[in-house]
Formats: sequence, C-alpha cells, structure tokens
Amino acid sequence: LITKDSPNPIIIEIRNGNELDGKFLKFYKNSIKNKLDDDVSYTNYWKPFQAQVSNLKKLYVSLDGVYNQLSINTLKNANGKYVFDEISLSFITNPKDVLNTNKAISSTNTACVIGNPTYGGSGKVLDLPGTKVETDEINTLLKSKLYATQYMAQKAAKEDKIKMVKSPKIIHIATHGFFQVDRNKDKQSMVDATLQKGNQNPMLRSGLLLADAETFMDNKPASNQEDGILTAYEVMQMDLSKTDLVVLSACETGLGEVKAGEGVFGLQRAFIVAGANSLIMSLWKVSDEATKLLMISFYKNLLNNQSKQLAFRNAQTTLKSQMSSPYYWGAFVMIE
Repeated sequence: LITKDSPNPIIIEIRNGNELDGKFLKFYKNSIKNKLDDDVSYTNYWKPFQAQVSNLKKLYVSLDGVYNQLSINTLKNANGKYVFDEISLSFITNPKDVLNTNKAISSTNTACVIGNPTYGGSGKVLDLPGTKVETDEINTLLKSKLYATQYMAQKAAKEDKIKMVKSPKIIHIATHGFFQVDRNKDKQSMVDATLQKGNQNPMLRSGLLLADAETFMDNKPASNQEDGILTAYEVMQMDLSKTDLVVLSACETGLGEVKAGEGVFGLQRAFIVAGANSLIMSLWKVSDEATKLLMISFYKNLLNNQSKQLAFRNAQTTLKSQMSSPYYWGAFVMIE
C-alpha cells in the first residue's frame, strides 16, 4: 500500500509470495554472505514499487513478512545503484508513527553504555575485543557532550544491573545477540539451557549474552543469581518509556520469528514494547571492525546535532566508501 497526497492508497499486489519467502530470500542471503554481485533481488523485491516512488526524496516504510528479513537499502539495480543511492528510507513500525510528533523523551542527557562482557566459562562464547574499543570511545564521546553515562563493561555488564536501568535517553549495547530459529533443532545449543522451558515463545528464543552467560551455560551458578542471558521477553518488562534510542551493536539482533501482520517477534518488538522510540539493530553477522567504524561515525554525527536518521545514513555512507560490499554497510537498520 502506497499513500501519497491522494486520499486513496495505491495497491500493488505481488503474486509470487512463496518464492519471495523461499528461494528468492535464500538467494539474497547467500549473495550478501558471500559478497556476490546481485541485481536479481532488486527485481524480485523492489522493482514492483520503484515506479511509484522514483520521484520521491524520502519514503516512510512499514515492513511486514519477508521484508523484515532483508535490508532493502542493499538491493542493487542493473545499473549498479543501490536503493540506498536512489532514495532515503525511514523504517517505522506503524504508518501512524509518521504523525506522532509527541513522543516522550528524557529531558536529561543520560546514557547507558554496555559492552565487552566477561562471559566466563570454557571459552565457547568468543570474546568481542572490538566492542571494548567501540564502547570506550562512545562513552568518551557522550561524556564530552556532557552526557551522564553509566558504563557497564566486562564483569560489570551484568543482567540484573541492566534490568534496573530506567529510561536513559540513549542505550548502547555491544555484545552477542542470538535468535534460535528452529524450536526442535540443536538441543545442545549454547542458549538452550534458558530456552527449553519456553521454546514455543519466540520472545524466549532471542536475546543478548551478558556477563557470566557462559558460566551459566556450563551449569555453574552465576555470582549474581541471574543466567546472564537477557531474553526479549525480559526486555519487554523494562521501563524505557522515555528512551529515545537503543543501539544493539550485536550480531543478528534484528532477527526474530516473522508473523503475518505482526512484524518481527524478538528483540525488535521487545524494545519497542518497552517504550524505546527508535532502535538500531543488525540483520546478519558482521565483523567487529565494520561495526566499530559504523557506530563511532554514527555517534560523532549524532552528537554534532544531526538528526538520528541523518546521522545514521551519513555513517552508512562513510562506511560504504571504505567497505563497498553491502555485507558491511547494510547489515544495520534503524527502526522508529
């Protein structure tokens, strides 16, 4: 459905839904993962709408179904241009959000920065050394702009402390994210210990790994009596009613179980339900280095009085000039 200045929306029907959900999506994901040239996915996923929006500079997009599982900006046409180059997209959870200009935002410049957790255990969960550099610099940048920051790193990046965080203006979390796709597969997975009881609920099959997570996975009691695994279900219980921005600098934080007409059940849904106004998250695994470059560039732009949307787009443009494959610059998306 496309709405412009007419009282009636334009309806565009795509009849090959099974292929969009199946082989076309697999082809897109394989091309991204292996950094292969792909101008087919543009034809499959974007061309049906392109003629109706080609004269626009900005487009608000509310996604559903399979479109939640790909990064529209990374679709490339036969002339070598990406959707990112053609039009500025703003992703929203609901079309009515375009008209909502009275969102509650913390009146004080407060931020919570979380990263480089000490997972403990036997070493199956890989450390993320790049997140220390990332969060150190972001914390310094925020403080230089007179933000009161709460910095939780290594052993201090504990689940119970994060659950007590109440509506800071910005939350930045740099750690491993996960989503368990198949409820009946991989019963010995690293997150299975906390997921078995609720494996029918997608909100219990996605989350973030924090301090002591692997200690719990190795069946050893955690020092803080929490398991170190912050599930999407637990995120929904947090009070983020005045939080303007949550940044999930982690792998696959945008994934979840897609429900027709309901968007994505997972961390995306959880932080929005908790009250966050906007969310930056990833759709696939990307290197520490690319993530660090994108995030530091984004915060520099943001703290230089650019809007969230412009700051993020400019950061993507900068990373795109350094790492041209969409695998790097297209992994993260902003949802409002």
